[in-house]
Amino acid sequence: MTVKFYIMIFLNKVLPVLLSVITAIGGGASNAGQSVKEYVTEDMTIAEVPVTLTDEESNILAHGDSYPNFFVLKRVYGIEYCKKCYDDYVVVMKSPHDVWMFYYDDIGNCHCSIRNTPCVTKDQIFSFSKGTSIKTVMQTDADGDYFTYQRLAERCPAFIRYSSHLTTDGYYIEIKYDENWKIEEMKIVLE
Repeated sequence: MTVKFYIMIFLNKVLPVLLSVITAIGGGASNAGQSVKEYVTEDMTIAEVPVTLTDEESNILAHGDSYPNFFVLKRVYGIEYCKKCYDDYVVVMKSPHDVWMFYYDDIGNCHCSIRNTPCVTKDQIFSFSKGTSIKTVMQTDADGDYFTYQRLAERCPAFIRYSSHLTTDGYYIEIKYDENWKIEEMKIVLE
């Protein structure tokens, strides 16, 4: 186990508890007033993100019971890629075999992370045409993330069906499907 690992465990597990106690008795959090927006990078692509995690650290993140706070991750590993994506800020980090995408709110709370081992290129994804079935997409990119979200719209359930794909050449692509699970739309979300 590396020193970085123990530091991350301390900063991610112990420090938040200590800060909660300090805040409860009148102190303040060390990141008060800071915004993730201050750390947005515009000059780097996903393909250019360097490897900063070991495989062991990546596996520990995968089996952790909580997501790392933005400022904890920044202190332990440094953050080289942070971009606005919809309402979130996405941080990309790499290990020798995986790519991590962490989704943060403006104050640094992580509400989602995706671990991916890219195995397709952008051109492979965009070779699909409108009407291609999700089964064909899944056969091509078994490591893609396939989601179905349900939301209520005027008391009627509406489904949003989509998948996301991180490519070997550094693109994050979303595919939206119709009610028959056929491709309706594809777009590059991040690069």
